[in-house]
Amino acid sequence: MEREVIRLRYGFDDGVEMSLRAVGKRLGRSHDWVAKVEKAALAKMRKHTT
Repeated sequence: MEREVIRLRYGFDDGVEMSLRAVGKRLGRSHDWVAKVEKAALAKMRKHTT
């Protein structure tokens, strides 16, 4: 799920960035859930790059 949220939010597949609400709607989740998943994924990415 984290990978999917990041791909949609930042447009890695099609170059189109999506809002939290748009990602949530596409995945059938709330924008709050998307924000939490995104935050966790970015934290993991930062941890592995420093």
